[in-house]
Amino acid sequence: MLRLFCVLALLCAANAHAAYNRYGKQEETSATLREVLVALDDLRHEVRNHETEIRTYEEKTRNLEEIIDSLRKQVGDGLQAMRDSLKNHSAALDAKIASQESAAKGLTTNLQSHASDSAAALTDYKKRILDLEKTIDIQSRNIENLQLALKSMTEALQVKDPVQEVSKDVKPTDKVYRVKPGDSLDKIARQNQTTVKKIKELNGLARDQINIGQKLYMPE
Repeated sequence: MLRLFCVLALLCAANAHAAYNRYGKQEETSATLREVLVALDDLRHEVRNHETEIRTYEEKTRNLEEIIDSLRKQVGDGLQAMRDSLKNHSAALDAKIASQESAAKGLTTNLQSHASDSAAALTDYKKRILDLEKTIDIQSRNIENLQLALKSMTEALQVKDPVQEVSKDVKPTDKVYRVKPGDSLDKIARQNQTTVKKIKELNGLARDQINIGQKLYMPE
């Protein structure tokens, strides 16, 4: 960008020198130089606006990456804890089932009663296993919902225009200006014969950054 400034300055200076040599009029050369200075000033404001936007995008991107990393860690920790819990439950159930089966085989009296009790216990354990499978299915759906929420949060965190709180002094008859490419508050203020401070106060702007298509009220 600095190189572009230098090239523009050299071209404008060359045009000014040619105009001076051709017409020999100092006043025309001064006017040309003033136009060059105004153009360079506009370019500087535009570059500053772009640099501010880039820094804002970079900061929000870093914040988004930190949030995503945190959510990924939370999801990973939750999945690992669920796996460990299910593994412990399964081992405990296996041990209980093995214990019941061993006790059933070792009984020689009241075979029918004990068999009925064992069947009931096995039914209960099977029910618990089914409940655990349902729990796993619910957790899987929760994980899918969490992933969808993460995606929605990622989309919601995309850069948006800042909230603009318009001053109570705005009247329905006030002039409205739509921001165009290359505009800056300073440039708009000059074009409308006002100041940057008045424009910011009337439109509730906390900083100099403006966006293409943004609506600005002009002071009277």
